[in-house]
Amino acid sequence: MNTRSVTSSNLRLYFSLLAALIFIGSTLGLYLATALAPVMITVISLSATGFACMGFDKSLARSQSLRVPEVVLFTIALLGGIPGVFFGIHFFKHKTRKPYFQFILLLIFCAQLYLLRLFDIRLL
Repeated sequence: MNTRSVTSSNLRLYFSLLAALIFIGSTLGLYLATALAPVMITVISLSATGFACMGFDKSLARSQSLRVPEVVLFTIALLGGIPGVFFGIHFFKHKTRKPYFQFILLLIFCAQLYLLRLFDIRLL
């Protein structure tokens, strides 16, 4: 991709579609291969998507190419993929020098825990 011809909205759309394909593929695979509850399949698929996007962004960072916008990573985490994003941070050692990124993820995680507790939702 030519960095001059790519706008930030096009970049968000491109990586959002890529994340959606990863999510759909992993959801379909888990649905066909396991007998897990739909909520668990969704959380696992979103986590796999978050992990894959963190790894992809790390490889793009090394090649000094276009990057996965942080709003895409935050959206994946907000939708339920926060375990995969957290694991991706530590596994790929990516975004470890961005305290604001980790702080926002921590806020998302705390809000999700609060909502799970408030509505008495159990994942297992």
